Amino acid sequence: MSNELLAALYVKNGKSLGIEFEHGQIKPLAYGASTDMGNVSRVLPSIHPEYSLNIPSGPHTTEFRDVASKYCQLCFDNFIDIASKCLCL
Repeated sequence: MSNELLAALYVKNGKSLGIEFEHGQIKPLAYGASTDMGNVSRVLPSIHPEYSLNIPSGPHTTEFRDVASKYCQLCFDNFIDIASKCLCL
C-alpha cells in the first residue's frame, strides 16, 4: 500500500530534477508478481515507484532482457542516484 504523501513528494522532487512522470496512469501488467511491500507498508511509510521501458512484455522475457541490457549501466549511473534524491529532498 503506497503512502500518498510520500508518493506525492517523490513526484514533486523528481519533477524538480527534470523527471517526467506518467503519474496516475496505471497500465495492465503482462505478468504477475508479488513483493513484501504490503507487509512493510503497514509498519513503515512506503512507495513502489517504477519506470517504463516502453515494451509490451514484462520482466523475465527475452524482449525485456534485450531492452533492459541497453539501459543497465544508465540505471546504475543515474536512476538509483535520482531516486535517492527524490526521496531525500
